[in-house]
Amino acid sequence: MNLEQRYDSRLEERKASGLFRELPDAPIAGVDFTHNDYLGLSQHPRLVEAAISAANEFGLGGQASRLLGARAEMARQLETDIAAAKSENGQALVYSTGFQLNASVISTLLKPDLLGAKPNVFADRLIHASLHTGIRMAGARQSRFKHNDLDHLERLLEKKAEPGSPNFVFVESIYGMDGDRVDLDRLYRLKAKHDFFLYVDEAHSIGVEGPQGYGLARQTAEQADVVIGTFSKALGAAGGFVVASETIKNLLVNFCNGLIYSTAPSPVVLAAVAEAWRLLPELSGEREKLNQLGNFLRHQLTEHGWDFGESESHIVPILIGAPERAMNLKSRLAAAGLNVACIRPPTVPTGTSRLRVSLSVRHTQDQVAQIVKVISA
Repeated sequence: MNLEQRYDSRLEERKASGLFRELPDAPIAGVDFTHNDYLGLSQHPRLVEAAISAANEFGLGGQASRLLGARAEMARQLETDIAAAKSENGQALVYSTGFQLNASVISTLLKPDLLGAKPNVFADRLIHASLHTGIRMAGARQSRFKHNDLDHLERLLEKKAEPGSPNFVFVESIYGMDGDRVDLDRLYRLKAKHDFFLYVDEAHSIGVEGPQGYGLARQTAEQADVVIGTFSKALGAAGGFVVASETIKNLLVNFCNGLIYSTAPSPVVLAAVAEAWRLLPELSGEREKLNQLGNFLRHQLTEHGWDFGESESHIVPILIGAPERAMNLKSRLAAAGLNVACIRPPTVPTGTSRLRVSLSVRHTQDQVAQIVKVISA
């Protein structure tokens, strides 16, 4: 059997299991509930104008890596603004993509030769694939605790933490597939008790939660050691940021391959993100609308007997179970002009295939109610 046949065999297995993935071959038509443009900023006139102005002045590409000085002034000012909102005295670094950020930052932080020891890693089992990738890249073994079960985390810390080896805990503030929140206050108390390095992914919180929309977590010695966020969701652009101490920032500048060897973010993106960041405090009405839409959808689902797990945000999963049934419901919604993502293993645990409703300020209550009506017919 040659390599092509081996690969074909695995693909056939995936088709048989109902988990085969395909790229869409046409633009999405109808009402789109699949994207993460929660605040509709990807089409906001101020961001578009900022991007066009930057393109006219600087061109399109990042041109070189950050270490070679590419777009230094633009990146530095954005980093200053982000750090001021997310930290008391920390510093920020911007990256070209969120996946690149998590994978390369985590694999750097966990390097035994930088730590002088092997790390003890504790991760919520439902953290994003980019975080799990970074942990694997570092060659670290992780102890996964039950999703949002901080009692289980504490038991693992007491059982598996080893003297002389630093402890790391990885969580998301809002989970992208379940729409539920971690208990940050309890996590901070555990951190004070068990002395671990806390890494919080704010990808789905930035823009829509927290004071002025700047997220739920802050980087301080008593709270999170590292906070990361993305620009590709509520901020409507691309890329991401990390906020940490000056020591961690310098460590990443010197040892993080994802920063050192990657082309800097495009000036078009930097300009748009900077405008989005300035705009966030003005969007309290949009954040309230998102909250109302989420509550409305959960109410509708409850009335019709659908399970949405522990969702309490703008992300609402409709838990189906079997992947084939989830795909059938997705097709039924598409036929009605409603595009909802179908999420299947391995993205989510086996037996939890779901429709993931990603709400945006561009949606209406009538459109949201139509989802429940169609799947309940």
